[in-house]
Amino acid sequence: MPWKTGMVARDPSEPHRTATPLELLFDLVFVTAVAQVAAQLDHALLEGHAAQGIISFLMLFGAIWWAWMSFTWFASAFDCDDGPYRMLAFVQIAGSLVLAAGVPSAFNDLDFRWVVLGYVIMRIGYVAQWLRAGREHPTVRNLSLKIAGGTAAVQVLWVLQLTLPDDYRIIAFFILFVIELAVPWFSGWNSGQGGFHPHHIAERFGLFTLIVIGESITAATLAIQSAFEEGGHVTELTILAVAALLIALSTWWLYFGYLDFKALRKNATTTYIWSYSHYFILAAIAAGGAGVAVVAGSVGGHGVHLPEWGVALALTVPVAVFLFAYAAIDAFANGRRDLKPVVFAGTGVVVLALTPLALVIGGPWTTLVTALIMVALLTKELLAHPSEDARGRPAE
Repeated sequence: MPWKTGMVARDPSEPHRTATPLELLFDLVFVTAVAQVAAQLDHALLEGHAAQGIISFLMLFGAIWWAWMSFTWFASAFDCDDGPYRMLAFVQIAGSLVLAAGVPSAFNDLDFRWVVLGYVIMRIGYVAQWLRAGREHPTVRNLSLKIAGGTAAVQVLWVLQLTLPDDYRIIAFFILFVIELAVPWFSGWNSGQGGFHPHHIAERFGLFTLIVIGESITAATLAIQSAFEEGGHVTELTILAVAALLIALSTWWLYFGYLDFKALRKNATTTYIWSYSHYFILAAIAAGGAGVAVVAGSVGGHGVHLPEWGVALALTVPVAVFLFAYAAIDAFANGRRDLKPVVFAGTGVVVLALTPLALVIGGPWTTLVTALIMVALLTKELLAHPSEDARGRPAE
């Protein structure tokens, strides 16, 4: 197929709009950074550096997620797939690999120089795409200049925050991250200017969620395998393996079977709520894989610096956050007014309440109880909607 020429806006109602091979490559490379961040969270928790590990995870995962989301939304609106477009996408891919390489230093030494360098490289590619869109598509020139200018200005601040002391640097990170999130909103990016393809966006988020679930399963599998190789505790590790698989499969089914995508067809506000809330969905899934690794590492108690309840929290918190975020999307973005969001949020509270059980029955068995609760929630949805395709994906 010959390349399209010119950065013109894609038709938001274009039929059969699906993810491109370049977008799939982008996802697969980005999940490398996700895997690095999840692995470092696992190590930080097992070594007893919970606060530092959690803060670093939230910061670094946020940077990865936002760079991915920026690329995805731009590609939904402007994807000419010609040589310059691909080269700028490669720049963003290269930046993600630099960021991934800097993850261990950021976690262990709070040295964010390589992470910031990788992030800035990604954003340079993103800014260049918008500048090109503004030059070649006059109707979005004002929007493109606002987004490109705002994003570029924040990159300068990212570099300057490296000169701050550690404590102030963390505060500055969260402030700058909020500013980054606000740039599209204040630039006026909505369906009327620089629009997006609802079906394409729904598919892209689904694909990235699927890849993160796969990475989570891989991380959990490797951790359990490593614990098996150390010998002993076969029953506990078998229970943990079964429970981890049930949680992953239930998460997949609940997301792809019953999470509605109607928000993408409503207005700019519901679209922003739906897409931004996915930070918690994706971060929870990635952290869940790390949580299973923590539980596996705690079996036998060798070199673990967490109490039993802390080990349980490493898994119950990600599961609960997934359920809370799911409920929030359904209630505030999709506008559901039935009891479904309440049931999901209530299930999250129940999962958190399980944490003290670990003091009595241990981490693997607590994980199994958590898994059974997720299966029960899924069963409830299956019985309530036996033939409903509740995904609400916009028709092509």
